Amino acid sequence: MPEQNDRALDPTGETLREENNRYRNLLDNIRDVVYTTDTRGVVTYVNAAVERIAGYKSAEVIGRSFTDFVYEKDRDDRLQHFLRALSGEGNQTEYRYVTKSGDIRWVVTTGFVYTAEDGTVEGIQGVLTDITHLKKMQQELEERKRRYARLSITDNVTGLYNSRHFDDQLEEEMGRCRRYGHPLSLLMVDIDDFKSYNDTYGHIEGNRVLKELGTIMGTAVRSVDSVYRYGGDEFTVILPEATGEQAMVVARRIMDTVRESEVFALPEQGTHLSISIGVAQSIPTEEKAEFIKRADMNMYDAKAQGKHGISFRHR
Repeated sequence: MPEQNDRALDPTGETLREENNRYRNLLDNIRDVVYTTDTRGVVTYVNAAVERIAGYKSAEVIGRSFTDFVYEKDRDDRLQHFLRALSGEGNQTEYRYVTKSGDIRWVVTTGFVYTAEDGTVEGIQGVLTDITHLKKMQQELEERKRRYARLSITDNVTGLYNSRHFDDQLEEEMGRCRRYGHPLSLLMVDIDDFKSYNDTYGHIEGNRVLKELGTIMGTAVRSVDSVYRYGGDEFTVILPEATGEQAMVVARRIMDTVRESEVFALPEQGTHLSISIGVAQSIPTEEKAEFIKRADMNMYDAKAQGKHGISFRHR
């Protein structure tokens, strides 16, 4: 009995081995990867969990640099985190790693320095957790948010931006116009007698015409311009850094393409759907509502002149 007490008080020999075995069994049954490296980044210990998440047995990992398992595009960043940890900055970082089968997965790892009795830094010890499932959920959520954001500013018939986005963008462009003294122009486009067309051919055909006009406008404008369905059969185009005369060139291009479109042709009536376009150039001192109103009034002026035309009045 006294001999057993001595062994308990002096944990050497068999007792120390038993303690080590219990410790290793505990580590090997943890779901997260527990690891140590030396100061060069060479793995000196890793528990059995590495096989569950990466497919490697512990013996296949120990003796190799941890960077061997990091996804190529994340290696430089991961190495910088490792060096900061060596300098005493305990840190947590997310990165991608490559499994034995070649899959790319996400992990988060927290590492800290460990030292010898004399205070010499011997390496890094840390815990690594596979977060691939969480990352996937996060990415799906972000994509859903982006999709909803796009839908909130998109017209569901034409696929163009809607009037809500038009108001925001025009406000932004007018502010830029005032700050830098650049010109800014606006087109207001309306399909002539569209209500009558809808009543005669139905909303499905009407929507087909709206889509066609949206496509025509999208291909006729410059890359810096933006096209919007303003409402009903009205469309708008914001033309940054364009004078009224330059906007007239874009308006004529839209007009010519509509004239050639088979979708706008009404062969049984021997006629063709037409559009009227109002052009306005921004005046630095005016409010957004005034700018839109001038473009709208010019569009109605084009209608009053016989439709299928363009009107540009400076005031």
